[in-house]
Amino acid sequence: MMYNKVINKDITEEKGELEMKKKILKMIFIIILIIVIIFLINLFRKAIIINEYAKKLDEYQKQTNFYAKFQTDKDIQEMWRKDNIGITKYTSENDIRTIYATSNETWMIFNSKKIAQKFENQNAGAFLPIIEGATLYTDNFGQALQMALKSQITSENINGQDCYKIYIDEDFQVFINKENYLKIKEINSGSTRELIEYSFGTVKDDDVKMPNLDEYEIEEIKE
Repeated sequence: MMYNKVINKDITEEKGELEMKKKILKMIFIIILIIVIIFLINLFRKAIIINEYAKKLDEYQKQTNFYAKFQTDKDIQEMWRKDNIGITKYTSENDIRTIYATSNETWMIFNSKKIAQKFENQNAGAFLPIIEGATLYTDNFGQALQMALKSQITSENINGQDCYKIYIDEDFQVFINKENYLKIKEINSGSTRELIEYSFGTVKDDDVKMPNLDEYEIEEIKE
């Protein structure tokens, strides 16, 4: 009789241990499942942000009336664009360099040297200012997913603007305005470029007038 009780006790303990192991395995499975779900949610969130940025960039690069001002490590760059006329101005400690571009010709104007170079070629329109993008540009959602796998996305405030910080590595970080998906800042290979002022649809004819070159030596360069 005592023997049967011992056996029954052992069987009950084994069943209890088995149930406990099942509960532990079930708990581990649930934890792993939650981690996978959180990972996938975060991955798709990042991909959606990157994909939306690419869509907005396509729209911005079609803009033909805008003003933008950038601060870099070396200079301040300003761009004015109205239709097929544009001015890009680089201001550094030592010089002011201006590019005046139309669909037919390009002028490079060096303030310190008082030299203005006129270029006439079929690719003159390539010098017209455009809203630039970051090097994380993607063509489709699949590419956005691949980029999302390699990146971290957090939030950061840049000059009063709420931004997504897309961190690829220490040498490559992009900051995108959360509201309009405009690139506000980029850190790339140790250099920093920041958009500090911009507007759309505000540039007038006077803003893109050909600079006065009366005191400049003119060089015509045909390509």
